[in-house]
Amino acid sequence: MKMLYGVFLIVCCTVASVATCGAVESGPHKAAVPKAAVPKAAVPKAAVPKAAAMEKIDYADAAKKLQLLADKGNVSAKVELGYLYYEGKGVKKDYARAAQLFREAADKGNANAQSDLGKLYQTGTGVQKDPAEAAKWFRLAADQGQTDAQTSLGMAYTLGEGVAQDKVEGLKWILIAAGQQQKLALLIKDQLIHGVTKEEAMEADRRAKAWKPATPVK
Repeated sequence: MKMLYGVFLIVCCTVASVATCGAVESGPHKAAVPKAAVPKAAVPKAAVPKAAAMEKIDYADAAKKLQLLADKGNVSAKVELGYLYYEGKGVKKDYARAAQLFREAADKGNANAQSDLGKLYQTGTGVQKDPAEAAKWFRLAADQGQTDAQTSLGMAYTLGEGVAQDKVEGLKWILIAAGQQQKLALLIKDQLIHGVTKEEAMEADRRAKAWKPATPVK
């Protein structure tokens, strides 16, 4: 899970101006991969900006301003506030609250929130672990073009987690994500190709090339 740079903008802008800024960066976060690819299950993890200026962010003040926007229904603010609760920056760490905020934004169609909510259900963080529910949210985000969700959905199909195992469909989603330079998808693509027959790989490639996002990422 990746901290959006919108938090920094909120510190610099007035509440009114931030309401029109929206999220600055759209892609959160690490997608789930098989145990062979990484030693531990993937979970949301913020990438805190390294720049010295970023380190001086007043997260408590940012959280207050985000809350004001979230109370007015600003979806991007709910997502970013959810990240703060997940990381415990400016607020007390609260996974359940983060999940609630992601859910509110996900219900409004925010693809990043859908992807992150899927990861919470996948790992049982702040919610009861539910692979099927995780796959549901991954699919909603993946259909919009969210590349981390596409990779997570691809692995769900490959491993049969929350969905019926289907290595062709799994490879399809990995190819789609890799085609958009999703790092984990690029890393595991060849491994998955070697795990299916030539005919299955060709079918997955055909499906991937025919795929089009249902709606733009919000």
